[in-house]
Amino acid sequence: TEKRVARIGLCYLGNEVPSGILAGWDYLNREYKRATSNYFVTEDNVSLTSDLQNYAMLYLCGSGAFTLQDDVVKRLKTFMEQGGALLIEDFNEAAEESFKPVISGLGITVKPVAEYDSLLKAPYLFNVPPEGNQGNRVLLGKGIIYSHARYSLAWGGKVSGGAGSRSDIRSATEWGVNMLQFCLQ
Repeated sequence: TEKRVARIGLCYLGNEVPSGILAGWDYLNREYKRATSNYFVTEDNVSLTSDLQNYAMLYLCGSGAFTLQDDVVKRLKTFMEQGGALLIEDFNEAAEESFKPVISGLGITVKPVAEYDSLLKAPYLFNVPPEGNQGNRVLLGKGIIYSHARYSLAWGGKVSGGAGSRSDIRSATEWGVNMLQFCLQ
């Protein structure tokens, strides 16, 4: 089978970027290659005003309060209409509040992961999302995964704030592979 490469843009919104995110993406890429024989290339610190069509997926990481201008939200909506996917993570309540108008501006309804969602079934089987760095709350919509669990830190070993076991880290990483499959299919 032919290996496929996906380009993923990592975008940071708000104030400080939590350390450990890039390491988490590197660990996830190793597992993704092993599990699917595909891989991805991340581009760090992508601007939402750059050419988004170069990416199969954008990772929007929010920390603190921020505002996306209407034209930027329109660019994201166009990106999604042309087949791009979004993985969104908020790192605190201020970011969660800041993402609400973005989600509504995209015109996509997000709801909790349900038992029939493919995200829970491929390639790894889950009953519910596993623990991330902070909990396991995940919302799903067309072309979008919205996580409150900070999985990007969990992929680098910081599950449950850093107290997670080896099996917790593996579960979070396998869940990351499912998230990528969902976004990149």
